[in-house]
Amino acid sequence: MPTFSLRDLRNDDLDLLLSIELNTENQRYTRLSEDLNAEQLAEFLHSDHNLRKYGQLRQVIDSSDGSVGFIDCYNADFESGRIGVGILIQQSKRRKGAAIDALKLISGQLRNLGFKTIYAEVENWNSASISLFKKAGYTLLDDSECIFELNLE
Repeated sequence: MPTFSLRDLRNDDLDLLLSIELNTENQRYTRLSEDLNAEQLAEFLHSDHNLRKYGQLRQVIDSSDGSVGFIDCYNADFESGRIGVGILIQQSKRRKGAAIDALKLISGQLRNLGFKTIYAEVENWNSASISLFKKAGYTLLDDSECIFELNLE
């Protein structure tokens, strides 16, 4: 079984970023209000990824077999200690433990940064993500909105 780790985005991640973000199949998993294009994604890759400054952070999920996906932290509220998380694994790399390991790793990082609560918004039809967040110890807060929460304290 592969071992997974998290790392910051690098310039050579553009192909992975494009393959995941521009894949129309993956777009149904996001709650973004706008479609992104290759130019915007390249600009994002080369931008400052300061969590305190921008309230968001994206990390690459790596394995011994290469990069498998991304984990995103967003809506960081340092005052309340609350932050959102989302995860997307390449279709061919799913069901190998990357998502659950990435959630455990990011939880430790966020706890060390002083966050008290992580939440996740999941589409109610996405049974794989619902199962993932339950398995990772998240509690379902709102069944109709499918919002999960993990207390880090």
